[in-house]
Amino acid sequence: MEEDKRDFERYASDIATIKSILMASDEKFFYDPWYFYIEGVCVLSGTCAQYLLTGTGVALSSIFYNMWIPLIILMFLIETFAWIKKVNKEGLPYFARYVIKLWSAASGAFVGICLLVAIIVKYTGALYVPVAILVIMSMFMFFIAQVSYLFFYFFGVLLCAAAFTVYFLEASLTGKFLISEALIGFAMIAMGVSTSLKEKGNGN
Repeated sequence: MEEDKRDFERYASDIATIKSILMASDEKFFYDPWYFYIEGVCVLSGTCAQYLLTGTGVALSSIFYNMWIPLIILMFLIETFAWIKKVNKEGLPYFARYVIKLWSAASGAFVGICLLVAIIVKYTGALYVPVAILVIMSMFMFFIAQVSYLFFYFFGVLLCAAAFTVYFLEASLTGKFLISEALIGFAMIAMGVSTSLKEKGNGN
């Protein structure tokens, strides 16, 4: 009887250990902190460049097509590299089930928002695009928080609050664009710092 009790206690202990390992693995983010730093610097660099270009009279549409689209493509390539590097480092599958579910949901939401933004631009011009950009980024944070560190919800809430603030802000369209872009850049860097501190706390 005593031996059965010890076996049960060892079994319960093993189950608890496996559960804690699985929970820690499930919470591990799939980008290293350096990814956020680089992305944040890219966004802030684009914001500074846009400020200088608009000061010389360059149209926002020209800045978008000639600067932001190439910069977004570069950021996407950096993200792809960061993803490949991370999964190789951790020995993870490239297309785990939770990743497929996450990006399927995020892609569907992104397509829907892009269509909504296109409709807004058609009827109101680019007036509300800075707000839409912040909303899109906040949704990205909410999606990421479901498969990663919960503090990403906090960044999502902050960007939602920023979207409301920019919406009611009495500023020019150029000013609203610069504010929203700068907020996203600083948020990315803050995410890198938070992720780095979290992983150090986990012993990674």
